[in-house]
Amino acid sequence: SQEETQNPALLAALYERTGGDAMDITQSRLLSYMELPAMAEALSRCKVISAGGEKYPPILYERLRAIAPNTVLINSYGPTETTIACNCTALTGSRITIGPPLWNVVERIVDMDGHDLPPGVVGELWIGGQGVGRGYFGNPELTARHFVEHNGTRYYRSGDLGKWTTAGQVVILGRNDGQIKLRGLRIELGEIENVLAAVPGIRACAVVVRSIAGREHLCAYYTASRSWEPDALRTLLSASLARYMVPTAYLHMDKLPETPSGKTDLKSLPEPLLAARREYIAPRTDTERIFCDIFAKVLGLDTISADDDFFDLGGTSLLVTRVVILALEHGLELTFGDIFSGRTPEGLAAQKSDADHVAQAEQQEHEYEYSAINSILAENTLDAFGAGSCRELGNVALTGATGFLGIHILREYLRSETGLIQCLVRGGIIPAQERLQGLLAYYFEDRFEDAFANRIRVVEGDVTDVAVLARLGERPVDTLINCAANVKHFAAGSEIEEINVGGVRHCLDFCHEQGCRFIQISTTSVAGMSVENEPPEDTVLTEQMLYFGQNLDNKYIHSKFLAERLTLDAVARRGVDAKIMRVGNLMARQDDGEFQINFNTNSFVGTLRAYYRIGKIPFEALGESAEFTPVDSTARAILHLSRTPAQCRVFHPTNNHNIFIGDVIWALKQHGISITPCEMDEFEKAYSQALHNPNLARELAPLIAYSNMAGNRRASSLESTNTYTTQMLYRLGFTWPVPGQGYLGRFMGALSGLGFFD
Repeated sequence: SQEETQNPALLAALYERTGGDAMDITQSRLLSYMELPAMAEALSRCKVISAGGEKYPPILYERLRAIAPNTVLINSYGPTETTIACNCTALTGSRITIGPPLWNVVERIVDMDGHDLPPGVVGELWIGGQGVGRGYFGNPELTARHFVEHNGTRYYRSGDLGKWTTAGQVVILGRNDGQIKLRGLRIELGEIENVLAAVPGIRACAVVVRSIAGREHLCAYYTASRSWEPDALRTLLSASLARYMVPTAYLHMDKLPETPSGKTDLKSLPEPLLAARREYIAPRTDTERIFCDIFAKVLGLDTISADDDFFDLGGTSLLVTRVVILALEHGLELTFGDIFSGRTPEGLAAQKSDADHVAQAEQQEHEYEYSAINSILAENTLDAFGAGSCRELGNVALTGATGFLGIHILREYLRSETGLIQCLVRGGIIPAQERLQGLLAYYFEDRFEDAFANRIRVVEGDVTDVAVLARLGERPVDTLINCAANVKHFAAGSEIEEINVGGVRHCLDFCHEQGCRFIQISTTSVAGMSVENEPPEDTVLTEQMLYFGQNLDNKYIHSKFLAERLTLDAVARRGVDAKIMRVGNLMARQDDGEFQINFNTNSFVGTLRAYYRIGKIPFEALGESAEFTPVDSTARAILHLSRTPAQCRVFHPTNNHNIFIGDVIWALKQHGISITPCEMDEFEKAYSQALHNPNLARELAPLIAYSNMAGNRRASSLESTNTYTTQMLYRLGFTWPVPGQGYLGRFMGALSGLGFFD
């Protein structure tokens, strides 16, 4: 009866009396019942436990295996609209599936346009066959949305995300409304729930997006055998989840609400409390009060405490733009970096009152002893190339293989080399190898099945985990190419440094222990900025330079600078065989104009969109040159340069054929994207008007971030040269392509076609 299945003590007593040896129950109830000793004892005696209703949580499988190791665990699946059951399987091993379709059931996994997807690619599960219902009684509109005809077969659109395995079984990954976008970031709620469920003492949990005080927050609800402070729970989750996936609101409940069918009733969950809300501290100065008011306005909150963290309350990189604009209205000039480091009203006020805070940060670089590094850089000459000999790459380990550059290096290696390549790929809801194969299919229309059978080994993890890196050493490694990087230019906390600096330190330790070559992918942006003509604005970064007094007030650039310093220091002090590749403006492929899948993150095209939103661009900007380095050419150049003699350490593999911004604007116009050139005073007026339009803040972020990088000090970006690298590439038989109008037309046409300017 309903009373029995909702009362675990009564259910356990029934099992005790009747000697029951099988149980059929929903996963959410089963997970919550297992904490009760009598129920755990009953479960341990069951010969069969069949669970259905929702996605089977990995934590449930692990706990059942622990208390009932010999029990047959069955995972059943099927919506009511398909007469309850359409898939069923016994769970063995570590992979959780719902099995193949049952007899008289046909299934498809499709993309947003209803096209069938191959194994490993995530889409929506459609269910057809004899059990599919006619529709919803008295609701033709809902019926039309959820029941469709395809090739004469009637299907129910389940709304569940799934994928085929190569064996023809189905893996359910959660609801397609569980894969959400929050503040511009794609988030899988099921992945967060899995991590939360693994916390000691957590019995059951659910994660949803709720609006609190007008701002959307990730909210975690849970039942537990012990009490957890929200801050402590956040700290635990932060160890396994990216910062943007860590809930900001929590609520401990005695029991999660359920629907009559035993599923968690998400709509009945109450409003939780923000973890960051503490005892209110009033602002002590006028500056603190201004920042409290600005935070409240941007975040849509009534009051802000002086010690409230902007990001913990829902602030994002996009909202930082609005903080900068509103601060300017009060005569307070901020850089993006100020907000990420200050974080609270009192923190920002302290920064503004400390006129020396920038000078103090710069002093740390001045005080470092660079003599050993400078000696290494002085050897980086064409004479060293002539006196030495090139080496083979051998077997390669590649980090960041799923990135835009990393995946092109992988493909180029497979085309030009014969060795084994091990790819370090971060895990997630999609297994690492399947994600890598899916991206290879996206970029090259080839899943490289033969290569995965013979030449590609995927290791799941990332460069922040020393134990994962050690797994690369299980196979011979001659060269490690580190493409892994957090490419955000601003971020709260230490997430940028953990990957871009800590990851490089781990890679260097690995290469030192293994005696293999290390290739660090860096950026020409380490040239930094000249502030108040210090260093002189005409200073040019060469391949023989690292630190020369440049301003590095940008978290990403500073992290890449520190990574280079670590690398060259390892060469000088530990004898590590290492090279640095400072790449530039990575653009679409030369061959076909294909651009990166996450093109929205590219700062150059983001600047183009900012100009388009303003509607104008100054004539002066049209005459500026732009570097367009095709990603496939860059990958080829990097592999060539990686073979050079050991004394050749630093390279700038950037295209030596630049084009003018005016040519780019003309190419955009051919595709209906018109940006009007104008005099500087007219542009500044239009720019100022756009700044005061909150709807444009996201679009203007690339311009704001860099035009205001150094606050009220005169600043300009420093250039770099690639003369040495180009001469080296000539000697290796490589030349850069000339980016003509055909290339620009394909590239800008692709951006326009993808809706980038919509």
